[in-house]
Amino acid sequence: MNTVERFCQLCRKPVKFLRNLNLFPSIPRSTNHADLQNERISTRLLILLLFLSTATIIMYTSLIKANKIVDIGAPTFEVYSQLYITYSQTLTCPCTTISVDYKRFLNAEYTFHQVCSSIFVTDDWINHIAPSFENQPYDPPSFVWTGTNIFHSLSALCELSNKTVSESLTRFYSNQYISATITPSYLFQSQIQSMLDQFVSSTANNFLLSLQIVLDTNHANALLSAKQTNFLLVLAREYALIDIVPLSYDGCECGYSAQCTQTAGIYSYPNLTTVFSVTGQYVGCFPLESLLQSTLECFYRQACIDKLNFYIRHNSFMNVTALDSTLASRFFENSTIHELINKLMIEEWNQSIINAILYMITTFFGLIGGQVAVLKLIIPRFVRFIRGNRIAQNEQTADDIQQENLPWLCKFQEKVSAFNLFQSIPPSINEFQLQNERTSTRLFIFFFILSLAIIIGYISLKSVTKIENIEVPTFEDYSKLYLNHSSTLVCPCEKISIDYKRFVYIEYAFHEVCNSVYITNEWIAYVDGRATPEIIGFDDFRATGMNAFRALRSLCQLTNKTVSESLIGFYSKQYISATIQPLHLFEFQIQLLLEQFMSSITNDLISSLELVRDTTQVNGLWALAGMQYNIYTNIEFDSLSLVVRDYFDCSCDNSPRCIRQSSIYRFSDKTVLFLIPGLYLGCLAIEALLQSTLECFYNQTCINKLQSYYAYKKFLNVTVLDSTLLGHFPVNSTIEELVNKSMIKEWSRTITFKNYYNTCRPTHCFYSYSTRNHIFYIVTTIFGLCGGLITALKFILPLLVKLARRHKRLPITIPDNITNQPTLTTYQKSIKFLRNLNLFVSIPPSINGTDLRNERISTRLLILLLFLSTATIIMYTSLVKINKIVSINAPTFKTYSNLYITYSQTLTCPCTTISVNYKRFLNVKYTFHQVCSSIFVTEIWRQQLLQTPPQMTSYFRDFRGTRKYLFQALNTFCQLAEKTMSKSLTQFYSNRYISITVVPSDLFYLQMQSSFEQFMSLTTNELLLSLEVIRKTKHANAFSLDVGQIMIYTQHVLLDCHTEKF
Repeated sequence: MNTVERFCQLCRKPVKFLRNLNLFPSIPRSTNHADLQNERISTRLLILLLFLSTATIIMYTSLIKANKIVDIGAPTFEVYSQLYITYSQTLTCPCTTISVDYKRFLNAEYTFHQVCSSIFVTDDWINHIAPSFENQPYDPPSFVWTGTNIFHSLSALCELSNKTVSESLTRFYSNQYISATITPSYLFQSQIQSMLDQFVSSTANNFLLSLQIVLDTNHANALLSAKQTNFLLVLAREYALIDIVPLSYDGCECGYSAQCTQTAGIYSYPNLTTVFSVTGQYVGCFPLESLLQSTLECFYRQACIDKLNFYIRHNSFMNVTALDSTLASRFFENSTIHELINKLMIEEWNQSIINAILYMITTFFGLIGGQVAVLKLIIPRFVRFIRGNRIAQNEQTADDIQQENLPWLCKFQEKVSAFNLFQSIPPSINEFQLQNERTSTRLFIFFFILSLAIIIGYISLKSVTKIENIEVPTFEDYSKLYLNHSSTLVCPCEKISIDYKRFVYIEYAFHEVCNSVYITNEWIAYVDGRATPEIIGFDDFRATGMNAFRALRSLCQLTNKTVSESLIGFYSKQYISATIQPLHLFEFQIQLLLEQFMSSITNDLISSLELVRDTTQVNGLWALAGMQYNIYTNIEFDSLSLVVRDYFDCSCDNSPRCIRQSSIYRFSDKTVLFLIPGLYLGCLAIEALLQSTLECFYNQTCINKLQSYYAYKKFLNVTVLDSTLLGHFPVNSTIEELVNKSMIKEWSRTITFKNYYNTCRPTHCFYSYSTRNHIFYIVTTIFGLCGGLITALKFILPLLVKLARRHKRLPITIPDNITNQPTLTTYQKSIKFLRNLNLFVSIPPSINGTDLRNERISTRLLILLLFLSTATIIMYTSLVKINKIVSINAPTFKTYSNLYITYSQTLTCPCTTISVNYKRFLNVKYTFHQVCSSIFVTEIWRQQLLQTPPQMTSYFRDFRGTRKYLFQALNTFCQLAEKTMSKSLTQFYSNRYISITVVPSDLFYLQMQSSFEQFMSLTTNELLLSLEVIRKTKHANAFSLDVGQIMIYTQHVLLDCHTEKF
């Protein structure tokens, strides 16, 4: 036999085996060809359907998503990183420490402009350029005259910038990043970067706001610089009067603007010929204002420095090196100091941020068992029914013909009564045994149908959660989904940080006076009555009116700049969210942010303005625009003295708010010609203006009468303010009430959720909803359960039927030889039963000992493996975590607390109110130092106990001469601290805690503690920084102080009106 024949013979064997394979042999085995053919066809159908259904089940179970929770204890950062790469959407890592200081993972470094570390901000340089006043004539525009103040100002700006950034950064580091779980890296990076950008922006804006308020109030109050760069005091000897004359720079008068400047030069004397113009340097009304408009061009050039050094050397030559123009810089050589200070003198910022196959198998085997059991019941009967009509008529017997002649109902009854699913092997002929088998069959069918109905009802009625995914949804798609699935809809954002300006638009309208003629140079020049042909009193409106409107313009400009720059800062902030926020929550959050923003603008402006006002008073600064002093001249000694004015028993020495109504009067006899309604004058121009109203300027008659006293001037056609455009301000609102609203009569804001959505650009959305099980799931589940159900019923029911019918069995005569045998015990019977148990009986039953032993061993292996697999499945299913959602309506706090103890990781309680004012759950109490409630800050102490005896000198270095300012300052600081704390706390209480669910108590307490610590730190540091800005700027501008009695000598201050030269 060759190889081919051998191979063919080998192939014929499996083919023959498959052709004759019969999984449905009749009992007893039939020899009828038709029956055998039916059984083989049934076998082939069984195999085919089993293969198709198995393939379908495998595909279905491999495609459906099954949630599996895997817990990894104490993962390292590397483990987390690997897990995040694979499971970024579902990875959750609860934190053991839910709040972390920024300094633990963030390091921000910065580099100042090189001038701040150069020689030009040192005392050596400032002392080097200081002039010798013994030989230096008075010449305000000269660089030599103001140079020391210019570089004092530059040094102060560098120092203030450094201190501002350092303290702000310390405060920023103390903030805490709070999260109950690890935040994804991309979201974390974006959040921190946004916080850094906001920190840099807010730090610069707060500093610039404080600086601007100081500059504007200095100008409004016309504070006198000791260097006489803004005003000159001119003595008219024939009248023994002092005239206050504002200086002009390139045609710009300091009486109208504080920003008047001209190029700084060095002059030859006595003809004042310019010998050197300092490139980029300016002199003007105030040294600090001049510096802000200056550049450092000269100090980048060695030749310029050497030439300057040549002209200003008063003592000895100083070797000075120019700034390095080759260093990388964000600024240009011709950048103004104002441009540098807008960036806090910082060149650059550098920051670093440290930063389920088993399911398929069990499902597969369960369904296979059910399929086999069901198919084995259905297929043979289906094949017999189809092929029954094909049996040859000649094979029918007489009995068959007789059977066919019976009515169909009788045939059906006979088949049902004889139906037997539990035929014994070999088939029994014992009627009692047959009855047991038929009874078992009927019970099996009944319980199987009943169980199947219960299972179908349960599975079909059980609610399941289904997740639907929508790719690249449009805004219209999202809107429709949100209407139907608002509670479960989630749309991850492609862009997680979005500038507010992309979806928020804010408009505001200032009080109309800020857009009127009354704050223009034209009107201010018009009400300046210094050019009147008649003599007017120094407190006549024609002498003081320009100061009031100049102060009003300063307030309008200040509020306008404050609001516009704050708005730019607000727009640059970013809204961060990893997913599209629900519409109601989004709008609520933005509305709340806008309210806080508008409130903070006003509060910051008012607090800073009050601080400047208070410090101006306690420092006794001489404000020429106010009426705080009476000036007395001494012609013999060319000196003057200042005596504090009183207004109706209110002394400017004790309060800057002393006022009286502004008027126009005849100087000769002091007859009042016109009391101007609503306008006041007082100690300080700002203080008097804040208590004034604009009611006169809503009345054309009042304006006409006021203009009648300026008949000597060219008529200026002005229009009254329109009372219909007042908004929520009444006509008689004080300027202070207007300032308390940032001079804004109306806010308008537009929030566009669609713009937010389109900028977020969600790549997909998914939502979950409750529904009934799908028909395919129901069918596959039933198939899976049928196998076990059929097996259990087939095993249990026959035993129960035998047990129930045993007592009905007919008596049997037992032979004597069997009676004499010993009776077996129950234990012995059980052992015998198990030993002879055979679930694989051959057909026909074999009597061969080897075959019987093989069948019994197979039975024991089946039972062992079935037990092991069942135990494994029971253990697995008992250990697998199944999420079960339990809803508790309107829980009390006690109920919540008990639930939290048990289910802290999964407990979620949605809030009906998603925002709560801090004052609803937070109460802050504080106690001031005892001195603030002592007699040392009272008016009694200052007025009675510390009165200076007439014979005692008020020499300014004597404590007795300066004590009133010390205790007045102490009182002011106490009031300032109390006012600051009260306002800050009110603002803090108005903040809202936003959360759509109840926050765990430990996280809530940490968040509140962190917020409160930030509040205390921020309140204290902002107050101290504002004070520091005021101190530095007052010193830089060399403002004059009144310490008892100031003696200002003619050489540097007084100019005789007959010899004055400008």
